[in-house]
Formats: sequence, C-alpha cells, structure tokens
Amino acid sequence: MKIKILAATFVALLVLVALIRWWPEKKAPELLIPGIGGASAVDAAVTVIELEADGKKQVITKGGDNWLLSDPVGAIGDKFKINQVIELFLKDISSVLSSRVSENDESAFGLDPRERIRVILKKDDHVLVDLEIGAFRQEQGDEIGDTFVRPFGENKAWRIQGRDLRRPFADGLFAFRSKKVLPVEADSINKVKLVRPGLEKGSDDAQIVLELRDSAWQIVSPDGCEAGDIVQYISYLASLRATEWVETAPVEFGPDTDSVEVGLVDGSSFLMSISAVEDGYAWVKVRELPGVAKISVHAAKSVNRRLAELKNKKVFAKDSDQIQSIALDKGGNQWIFQRKGNEFEATLPKNLTLDRTKAESLFQDVGRLKAERLVAVVDSKLKPPRGFDGVLTVTYSDGTQTVLHLASKDEQIWAWREGDKDLMTLAPWIFDKITQPATAFAP
Repeated sequence: MKIKILAATFVALLVLVALIRWWPEKKAPELLIPGIGGASAVDAAVTVIELEADGKKQVITKGGDNWLLSDPVGAIGDKFKINQVIELFLKDISSVLSSRVSENDESAFGLDPRERIRVILKKDDHVLVDLEIGAFRQEQGDEIGDTFVRPFGENKAWRIQGRDLRRPFADGLFAFRSKKVLPVEADSINKVKLVRPGLEKGSDDAQIVLELRDSAWQIVSPDGCEAGDIVQYISYLASLRATEWVETAPVEFGPDTDSVEVGLVDGSSFLMSISAVEDGYAWVKVRELPGVAKISVHAAKSVNRRLAELKNKKVFAKDSDQIQSIALDKGGNQWIFQRKGNEFEATLPKNLTLDRTKAESLFQDVGRLKAERLVAVVDSKLKPPRGFDGVLTVTYSDGTQTVLHLASKDEQIWAWREGDKDLMTLAPWIFDKITQPATAFAP
C-alpha cells in the first residue's frame, strides 16, 4: 500500500514539473498588459504605484519632483528604483505560454500569498496595470530566465520568457526609500545656518550663517570672513546620502546637539540635527522627515563644517600683477626680489641677476598660492608666532603687506598670516618651490 502511495506521489510530482517546464503553446502571443507608453519612466504618465507582498503594502505617490512613500509616511522615494518598476511596463507584456492555476498549486508558480508581488500602476484614479508577479525561473544553461505572472483576478498563469520582472523588488517593499538625506537640489538652496550649542559663546564656530546674495555665496556670520568654495559645500549638502534609515536612533538628540538648517528659495527649510560620531558613524534627524539617517564619519565632518573650512583659502589678498616685492627670511636663506617695470631685480643679495622667466613664475606662484586646509589656532598645538622659523613678506603696489610665518612640524608645512585666527597647511611641493635659495632664480 505504501509503495502505491509513494508511486502516485512521484507521478504527481513529475506531472507538476512537466507542467512548469513544458507549457502548452499558443499559436499567437496573447496581450496581457498593454504598454503604458513613453520612451522612459520619466515620460510615463504614472502618478501612483501600489505594491503588495506577504500581507504588507507600500503606496508610492508622485508629489512634485519627488515620489512620496506611505511607509514611512512622507519619506522620499528612490527615483532610480521606482523608475525600474515603471520601466517593466513601458512596452506590451505578452505570452504564448499559459496554464490554469488553482489555489492548491499557486506555490508552484510563486503566486501564493507569501511569494507573489502585486503591482498596480495608476494615472491618478485610472488603473494602468494590475498584475501579480510570481517566481523567476532560470533553467540550467539559460542566460536570462522567465517570470510567471497572473493578471489580478484571473485564474490563469502566464510565463513571460526572457524577462526577470522580480528584480526591482529584490530588496523588499520598504527599500524604495531614497538614501538621499535631503530632497533638494543644490540650485534650490539659498541659505545655510550651522549651530553648535556646545561651544563657548563667542566662538567663531558657535554659529555660522551662509547666504546666497547677488549670485555669490557669502559668510554673513561671523562678520569679516571672506567666503571660500561654498558652492562645493552646498553641492555636498544636496547630495548627502545615508548608509541606512532607521525608525529611531540609538542616540539622544538634545539641546546641545549640533544642527545644520538648509533654507530654500521657496522659503521652506530642512533642519538636520547631527549626533556626535560614535563607532564610526553619526546619526542625522531631519525635523521635516520621518526616521533617522545613519551617515559615515566623513559625511558627518563634510556636512558639519568649521568656519576655517568655509573661508577663502587664498593665502595672499591680491593677484600676482599687484605684487611689488617678495622677501624671504628662513634659516639663513634670505632674499628680496622686486618688480621694476616689466623686469625683476634682487635687492638682496646684491649683484644677483634674476632670470626674468623664473622670477615671473615665482610672483605668479605666490599670487595664486592656496592653503590645503585651514585650522583654527585654538585647535592647534602651534601657537604663533612661537615655533615658526621662517617669514615670507609680500608687499603690494599700494604699499600694503601680508606677512606669512612658516614652520615645518609633524611632516606638515604650516603657515600663519599675521592677525589671523587660523593656521594654514601648504602643499610641500609649492612650499619648496617658493622658498628656494636666491641662486635658483638666477639665469
């Protein structure tokens, strides 16, 4: 008796395998889902995407330039992943292979409630697509594979040859949230306010305000600071990405938490609270958005910048054509070169003839000189002028001067401009070039 039962079971399994592998063929393909049209997902007229799987649901709705998720409510969708879903249906979906499916054999096609994915695309209230996507099968030797599907409400499964319709859903229904922390573009930002409540009152880094005025970024607060490459910083804010999103962070966001508020041209803003770095990560809570973003140490430092990192890194105030003379005094290496009409001459050492091309190159290098980075004096072990053993003095055609003190420490070239609150680091190659012995500039 047992042998007969086993034999019957074996035969039934063979029939099921044959059912999946060898489908009855139709003479002509049957159109299951008409293509929604458009050359790309961006051109398609889809405004709502509803996804259902294993009893869970995600509704993605077009809102302006963004896609908004239903879970978590108001989260911004990942445009790339969402476009992948829409692109599945731009063209007609047809098949010549079908089989009737009962509730008992749904699992053989991946169409049981646990595995199937229901996809509904709408244009406003009009349903464009309503399809259940089942298992993806790739036989040995096949390059692509096939996907089983079933139009919702029907009892017939179809095999779509040469297409993997499950790929956009590989990470689940809740992986459609964009890793982009702020739903903004760089050209929509016109103000940034950085606040560090934990610093002493009066510190230059306690509050920094940047504003776009007359198409140029300025440091509004603190006063008297010339802005550097703020555009690069704004681009970084707009492109900041999370490594992951969580509902709640393992840190507290208290009154002493650093914050960066990003203002937009339409008058709205996003306030980011940024935790201290711990275990190689920091956490960002955006007041206007659900969840908390986990970001890398590099990202945290790049977003929560110090004033020294935002200031102009040009070392000398004026360009080379306004430099009248350059004087170096460093460890016995002393020289003074000055401009005389279209030529250059050495006043120290005397009787040294300068090569015009070499001298002109020196003046250009000094005029273009930029610091690699700026470091607040209070954050450095160096306390100028103590510890600095060289001086480069630049005199301009209007009689004003910039005095730059130089030091080499901890394999870094340090510079301090008299009167500044910041130290600078210089690239070794340019430092070596502008501090050569006087004879290096001779013919």
